[in-house]
Amino acid sequence: MQEVRVVSVSGARDAFQIGLTSGTAQSRRVLLCTGMIDERLPIEGFDELWGHAIFQCPYCHGWEVQDRRWGYLVSASDAQMLLPFALQARGWTREVVVFTSGTFDVPAETRARLRAAGISVETDPVRRFISRERHLEAVELSTGAIVPCDVVFTHPAQRQVELVRSLGLTLDEHGYVRTDATRSETSIPGVYAAGDLTTRMQGAIWAAAAGARAGAMINVDLAMDLASGRLGEIAQPAGPGVSAPLTNVPSPDR
Repeated sequence: MQEVRVVSVSGARDAFQIGLTSGTAQSRRVLLCTGMIDERLPIEGFDELWGHAIFQCPYCHGWEVQDRRWGYLVSASDAQMLLPFALQARGWTREVVVFTSGTFDVPAETRARLRAAGISVETDPVRRFISRERHLEAVELSTGAIVPCDVVFTHPAQRQVELVRSLGLTLDEHGYVRTDATRSETSIPGVYAAGDLTTRMQGAIWAAAAGARAGAMINVDLAMDLASGRLGEIAQPAGPGVSAPLTNVPSPDR
């Protein structure tokens, strides 16, 4: 195992060239577990509170902030998530406020169901998050209204890291890497992907499970090649700064 940054991946199945900050390496298979980059919202106070009082996943952070005043900042692109997310939030707290910033109209039926659950809706744009020492105290709207709030959940847009974008992998309509449902292999043979970069259903436990499954599929793939005699040596490049191979599987003649 090497704790170095991967800057490039080239080549093909059984002969990938891995560019590292400290040299190069070779690999028969590649597993991408790079996660996603969250696009920070251009709202005053967002950067300071992201990961401290502004979160993405209630299954990751909901328990620690249960029974506090929750806000749900939802954009037009996530309008279909408004009702299910807000209603499930009531499982952690009785106080939930939805902020739409006026980016879309909330249907009357949705408003009625939210109101029945004791959830209020604020449609004015969010101006800033009021906090002290990374503890959220309130959300200020464009009208100057102050809405008391302890935590906010939101789902900012995401993008792939540059390494993944450079590979030209097939993505789904939401920008996540498309993989085979069973094998976790991407559109490039020999390149696998697991975790947040493949799905909107994101979380540490789910990502770890996906990584374990992908690793098992890679092991099966290599074992089959070994048994069929197709797994030969990977020639090691010579020269200074060259690291050991990332994948070390014995060749059939050993």
